[in-house]
Amino acid sequence: MTWLSPRLLPLHLLGLIVLAACIVMGLWQLGVYGSKQDDPSRKTVSAAPVPLLKAWSPDAPFTPDLESQPVRVCGSFTGEQALIQRGSGRYWTIAPLRVEGTRSSLVIVRGWSGPDSPPLPSGTVTFAARLQPGEPTAGIGRAGIYPSLSIPALANVFRDDLFSGYAITSASRVNGGLHPVEPNPPEVSWTVGLRNLAYAMQWWLFGLFALFMWWRMVVDAVAKEPMDTVTE
Repeated sequence: MTWLSPRLLPLHLLGLIVLAACIVMGLWQLGVYGSKQDDPSRKTVSAAPVPLLKAWSPDAPFTPDLESQPVRVCGSFTGEQALIQRGSGRYWTIAPLRVEGTRSSLVIVRGWSGPDSPPLPSGTVTFAARLQPGEPTAGIGRAGIYPSLSIPALANVFRDDLFSGYAITSASRVNGGLHPVEPNPPEVSWTVGLRNLAYAMQWWLFGLFALFMWWRMVVDAVAKEPMDTVTE
C-alpha cells in the first residue's frame, strides 16, 4: 500500500477537513481578539463630547479611560502662554484655561507654532477638546520654552492648580490660526481579549495534533499492509 492508495483517501480527506477547520477557527478567534483591541479606540474617537467636569474632576488622577476622551470645556484663559519644544524650531503653544465652576486650570494645546504665538481669546469660551495624559518631566525649560508637557513642572510655571492632564483642541477660536495638534490614539492593553487569543492558540495546537495523528495513522496503515498480505 502507498500513501495514495484508495483505501487511505477517506483518512486523507478527514485529516484535511479537521486541519482546515482548526485553522479557520483559530483565525476567527484571532479576528475577535483584534476587534476587541480596536473597539476602545473607535468608541472613544466616535464618542460625543461630554462636559469636562462630568468626565473628570480637578483633583482626580488621569486614568487610562480618559485618554482621547472628547470633552466640552468652558472657561477663560488666564493670559499666560508657553511653548513646548517639538523639534528644531517647532513648538506647541499651550495656555492654562481656568475651568468655569472650579479654581483649577486645564492646560490647552492651541496648536503648532514658531517662536511667536497668536493672542489668546478673551472672555469665556466653550469648545470641544480631547484629553491627554501629561508627559514625563524632561529637563529644565528656558524663557518660556519647555522640553515636555509635564504637568508638575508647568504647575510651577503657571503657579496655578492644574488638572493632572491636558487637552488638545481644533477649535478655530482657540487655535487663533495655528495648525491643530493631532491627539495620540488611546493605548489599549494587549490583555484586552486575551481569552480569544488563547482560544486561537488552542485551535492551532489542536490542528497540529490532528496533523500528527493523521501522519501516524497513515504510516501505521502503510506499514501494516504487507503483513496482512502475507497472512492471506
